[in-house]
Amino acid sequence: MRTRPLPMLPAALFALSSAAGCGGDDEKSAKTGSQSAAVTVGVCGRDVSVYDAARTLTGGAIIGARHVEKGGAAHELLGGLVAGMLMNGIDFVALKDFEIAFTDGRYTFKTGNDQLGFRLFFAEDFGEYRQGDPIPHNVFSLETYVTDVDVSVGGSPLDPDIDYDISWGPLADLVDGDLDISGRDPRDLKISVKLHSEVIGFALESVQRDTFEVPLADFLGLVTGRFDYQVHMNTPPIAVPALVEALHTGGYGVSFTGSYVKSEYLFDSKVMQRTDVSFDDAGFLILEDDDGGYWDGEYLGTHDVWYRDYDGTAQTRLSMRGVGSTRNPNYTEYYCDADRTQLWGRADHKADMTGGTLTLANGKHLNYGIGPVETDDFREGDDPTD
Repeated sequence: MRTRPLPMLPAALFALSSAAGCGGDDEKSAKTGSQSAAVTVGVCGRDVSVYDAARTLTGGAIIGARHVEKGGAAHELLGGLVAGMLMNGIDFVALKDFEIAFTDGRYTFKTGNDQLGFRLFFAEDFGEYRQGDPIPHNVFSLETYVTDVDVSVGGSPLDPDIDYDISWGPLADLVDGDLDISGRDPRDLKISVKLHSEVIGFALESVQRDTFEVPLADFLGLVTGRFDYQVHMNTPPIAVPALVEALHTGGYGVSFTGSYVKSEYLFDSKVMQRTDVSFDDAGFLILEDDDGGYWDGEYLGTHDVWYRDYDGTAQTRLSMRGVGSTRNPNYTEYYCDADRTQLWGRADHKADMTGGTLTLANGKHLNYGIGPVETDDFREGDDPTD
């Protein structure tokens, strides 16, 4: 299986968002002459400055974009590399581009900042192994199938006759058909192996910690957002052929439930705000069609916020419902209650994921983007009850 590369989303996504009040809360103009205090907005019963609310949405948007990025990377590693090789043949030369760790049937594939953890097991009885047993040897290592190859070259230089004498490894019976071997130098042979993929089971069990910083164009100046993101990705066990079939028919489901992000925003080395975001129910599908592969799903979560005072419970708690996709429109809804019945506002993101518009429950709109954004609905001196 070969897949078309997915678009990667910008890491510094949504460096500034503009936010405003929850349905039923009054927006107020302080008219103090200080930009930071010029406009306050109600965020689920608490009046905060527009700029504090902006940082709240900034973090949520960056995290949502990171989820979609991770989904795209997971598709490339899973669909294009893992499932593709297990189905069509393992190319050991191509594997040199990846860091692969293996312990007791569990694998971690890593390339750059992206990684994928999973386990392989026997999907049915196979020789001495029973269904569900972990595959005890690294299926992505040539030594699992072949321990030595002797090369004999005869014939003429124009018509060489090359014979290979193979010493088989511990899982030679997993090889489907003959080895594909080319080359005459024993130190530089190209070998690929096609496996009996129907007996191989797969389960995604991946945890990755991702720490990064994003510069934000705040009204204060340059504010640094620091993010500590722990990504959990899991799937039910499935046989490899069924996994590949799911990609082409209804999609392969991946859970992000349990993922969380802790972030803080600093200006002049001082913390201006902290947030904790947790994903309580997040399910996505990896899909493929004639246009290539894509990632699409929904999530529920909570977004806790501390404004400069970090002791005790969060000063604001927002409940989230959103859609993340590499192809379809992305949005996040924010609610003031855990049951998600009191809508604060919905952020609809642009197709290029560099900004968008927040529509509040009271009908007002605010634009947001990667830099300072003008909005006509909230200006110093406006009557907030209009």
